[in-house]
Amino acid sequence: MPLDASGDSFDGYIPTRPKNYCLEQHGCGERTVHMSLIFNVFVMMQIFNEINTRKLHGEMNQFKGALYNNAFLYVIIGTLGAQVALIEVPGLNTAFGCTGLNGWQWGLSIALGASELVIHWLCALVPYEWIPLGSWAGSINDDELDAANEEIAKERKEKEEKEKAALAAKTGATAADVEMSAMPEQVRN
Repeated sequence: MPLDASGDSFDGYIPTRPKNYCLEQHGCGERTVHMSLIFNVFVMMQIFNEINTRKLHGEMNQFKGALYNNAFLYVIIGTLGAQVALIEVPGLNTAFGCTGLNGWQWGLSIALGASELVIHWLCALVPYEWIPLGSWAGSINDDELDAANEEIAKERKEKEEKEKAALAAKTGATAADVEMSAMPEQVRN
């Protein structure tokens, strides 16, 4: 069966690598402390990044108010608990291609993950003016924001008035009747 205009054809056989290919070529393929450590550091960085994403606009204290958000705490504790289980529980770690880590390796993983906090702190120190589109993306002048909100409210009110006038013209009712019919019954009485 031809695949395309190149003339190559597909005979139904899909070549696969032998089971020990990776081990022969690269020396990998077995559960190693090295790969488990990399996986653990990655997850620790994710956990600390979740903490960082609570405060985005130049706020320095990522932990402020964290203990008052139960959903956030459940996610952090759940992620950490699942990670410990994936690395340390025999059978489960085998299924995920991991091997247990010792205390020093866990400490290293947590320290490298916590580096996300320092990176966030350093990024928060960078002035918006140094970043292309930084002043647009990170800070908006309050006067411009107020003016934009007033313009939106004005346009919304004009649109509502036009809709009421069109409905009044269509039904033959007055604008006050149309406005009254839009109110809930409890308010009208």
